[in-house]
Amino acid sequence: MKIITDCSVVVAAMAALIAAGCSTDKPETANPAASAVEATSAGGAGAPRTPPAAKPAPKPRNAQERLRAFAKDVNDPAKKLGTVDAVKMFEDYRATNPDCTNLNVRVDLDYEILRRCKGDGTPRGAQFDAAFARATLAKVAPRIYDDPAVAARTKYDAVNQHCTRLCDEGKFDEAIAIAKRYAEQKDAKGNRIPLQFVALKNVYRYADRYADAKAALLQAIAANPQNADQCASAAYLALEFGDVQAVPDIWKLNTDREAAYRVMEWVLANKDALEPVAAFRDETLKGVLPYVTDVKVAPGRRLSLACRAGITEDTPYAAALRGAVRDVLASGKAGFGGDVIHTLKWSFMDGNWKRFATVYADLADAGALRTPELRRAHVYALVALGRTKEALAAAAKYRAEFKKPVDLVKMDVLTAIAEDRDALPVIEAAKLEPKDHARVVQLASQWTLVLQKNDACRRYADAYAKLIAPIPQRRQNVTWSDKPLDGEAEWRAIYPQLEKSFVDVKMCGDLENLVTDVATGRIAVEKTDKDTKNAKMEVSTACDVKGLHVYLRVADPNARAVEDGFAGGMGTEMYFAPGDNQPYICFGGDARQAIQYLFGTTYTWAEHQRLVKDDPTKPYDMKGDMFFSDADYVTHLFFPWDAFYQKLPAAPGTEWKFDVLTDGFSWGGSQGVHESSSWGRLVFNLTPAQLTAVRRRLLLKNAKSWKRGEKREYAVVAPFDRWADPVVGDPDFYKASLKPLEEELTAYSKRVKPDMTDADVNEIYEKAVPRWIGLKHEIDRLRREYLTKKSLGL
Repeated sequence: MKIITDCSVVVAAMAALIAAGCSTDKPETANPAASAVEATSAGGAGAPRTPPAAKPAPKPRNAQERLRAFAKDVNDPAKKLGTVDAVKMFEDYRATNPDCTNLNVRVDLDYEILRRCKGDGTPRGAQFDAAFARATLAKVAPRIYDDPAVAARTKYDAVNQHCTRLCDEGKFDEAIAIAKRYAEQKDAKGNRIPLQFVALKNVYRYADRYADAKAALLQAIAANPQNADQCASAAYLALEFGDVQAVPDIWKLNTDREAAYRVMEWVLANKDALEPVAAFRDETLKGVLPYVTDVKVAPGRRLSLACRAGITEDTPYAAALRGAVRDVLASGKAGFGGDVIHTLKWSFMDGNWKRFATVYADLADAGALRTPELRRAHVYALVALGRTKEALAAAAKYRAEFKKPVDLVKMDVLTAIAEDRDALPVIEAAKLEPKDHARVVQLASQWTLVLQKNDACRRYADAYAKLIAPIPQRRQNVTWSDKPLDGEAEWRAIYPQLEKSFVDVKMCGDLENLVTDVATGRIAVEKTDKDTKNAKMEVSTACDVKGLHVYLRVADPNARAVEDGFAGGMGTEMYFAPGDNQPYICFGGDARQAIQYLFGTTYTWAEHQRLVKDDPTKPYDMKGDMFFSDADYVTHLFFPWDAFYQKLPAAPGTEWKFDVLTDGFSWGGSQGVHESSSWGRLVFNLTPAQLTAVRRRLLLKNAKSWKRGEKREYAVVAPFDRWADPVVGDPDFYKASLKPLEEELTAYSKRVKPDMTDADVNEIYEKAVPRWIGLKHEIDRLRREYLTKKSLGL
């Protein structure tokens, strides 16, 4: 049953289960836009309101506001200003604008330049000139940290940035000289501040000079011993360089009024690394329980430390911690309980029902944890543990606290699930609003899925599916071409015969451009007034003896403007998999480059050959090119059969998966990226003669390579030589397993002739070609079998 075995569904269900069971948000849906869509799709009344007109931005009132407005304009992503142009505009502003008589404006302006020198704020697609940035940094940073009018503390970032860049270039002496010069400066009161020594520490640390870095931090501590952050930094430095014995003495220097809290907090975070100073660690940790028990200590400190010490563990010590802070949680004050709820949530997410139930039972009456979400989570954990009587008792108790009808129904659904009753009549009788009704049915399916109540899960999932307007999944028959489709002329000749359909299924949300995940980046197509409004992309497909062809055509009278770069055209993100339960690829491009990126979701293995992009030296090369005319532009994609030698679409009706997303629309019906179950289907109906023609081409191509390998001109059979070698190989393995394989495959290669019958082609293909192409995988299999038998003495 798909709803039970699909991993993506299980992950989504767990995520929704957590949100429903442990969320601290009051609304059921955190995203107002999503709520509006959900309500509309479920039949809710009312259409989304028209947003009010935006108020005009207030005019800048002073010099710094004017600078911020100028910087916002320079950094506008639409302008795509590169490093050189942006810095020039900022420098011109500094040289000519009378506002720059203001010291703060000058410093802020220089920091804008430094930000550009780091690359921060450089719009995607704009040029970052690294050499220019280095030279600018060396000029601008000293304007900040050598100006006597600038406060010493303000100089810290400029010093750090300049010194870090110098250290990256290996110029440690120059960086140390700058940091020392900065450390000798004084503030308006004639004092030096800790951050000056921290900057010096950073440089020594980059240079691997631990003693000097430690000395700098000790100076920072001496300058302000009440600042526990410097002690923590020095202690971390000691751990980094293996000087764990120095940690106890470092923390003795701290005179912060919350010194006890800070050292316990730090030790709890690093207790495993403090094994060499176990006495210091253990003595520090002894103070945790008395500290969190002391009602004179600030409540937030007590609760925070208790959470760090493991308040949600299922141990007697954790139970004592919970008892010590129960009064804090019972107060119900804003801010109290967040840390506990967070750690409880992770227990729930881990599926550790026993721990969650134990911990929540201890804290169930604490004011901050008396939420419907946590109440439901407690009942759910008891149901998952099989403690049905306790679950029903808890549900009855908690239900009396609820006021919202939807919360009452959710608890009633949990009760029904605990008793193995059908919850659908309960939901129907409640007469909830359509959105709430759909949400509760959905939760019932997700809860029963995780509880492995498969029949109930299917019943609720089917009921939920009936509430949602179905999105059709598109299928397209792939047309066979007897003539290889090598270029634009061949495609235009066969175009009238192809099935065609548009990329016209609206995706969820309102996507102006396609936003993808971190693996593939973003294809952002900048539209201009030359772009044709309401242009639509059309999909057609064909195949020949070489492979599969996909054509994405956009009928556009401004196609030449797209070709010349005066219009953005339509950017794409696409997905392809040679069948269900097969590894897929993600790729995309814009209207001038068919494939800008290609991301494979798995590596090559025995049942999958990874495609490469635009590398004609490889047989698994996926090609992409563009066709332009006065009336249209076309993205042509080519998938070679070579990459699918193990899984050619031999059976009539074989379906491969494909989808293209563009400008917020999908071809196949996908409602989001990577939703493989909703991609479209390419349907193959190859005749026996067409399949044989494909196999014949692959057979001749690979038999030729194999025969060349026999003559040792290529490395195709090099593995046989290597394994037969008495020094680097295993002659016994070669004789037992590889020599018969070599002889068998060579015999097949000798049967390959220009006038082979179709029967010979199919026989040799099925018995030899996948092994020729996947020779290394065949040898790996035989090696495993050989070693297994040898180890078992067989």
